[in-house]
Amino acid sequence: MHIQTVEVVGVGPLLNHSIELSPDGKNLILGPNECGKSTLCGAFISIVYGFSTRKEAEHSHTKGGG
Repeated sequence: MHIQTVEVVGVGPLLNHSIELSPDGKNLILGPNECGKSTLCGAFISIVYGFSTRKEAEHSHTKGGG
């Protein structure tokens, strides 16, 4: 599977973002604190793997660095 673009709408601080991924498979996410880096990673994991329960989905928003 090769994911080229990820669109995130209404997830945490990410109201409407489209992320282009590098075709060589190496991507780096940079940004200041509280800009949505961990939220983006969580959204990406949810897109690929989904959630097994609603409680797990709610808990995922509390995860993050720090």
